[in-house]
Amino acid sequence: MTDTLRAVAEDEEGWSVIVNSENVVETMNRMLATIDGSLPQVTKRQGTVSSFVLKPSAYVKLCEHYEVQPRERKKA
Repeated sequence: MTDTLRAVAEDEEGWSVIVNSENVVETMNRMLATIDGSLPQVTKRQGTVSSFVLKPSAYVKLCEHYEVQPRERKKA
């Protein structure tokens, strides 16, 4: 999980990451529900096979949980 969080790239929707296992995405979403049920889910980028979007609030909470230093956003 930590490798997945470290592999994110900034995009217009927040953060994106390529994940080749639906199990990883399901685990991230279960953890988000455990942390705070109001956080947005990790969602598949429309029209892609394995690209997923993490909203900034969800990304930060996952990083805190897994003790990964979150990346700084470059765009405003």
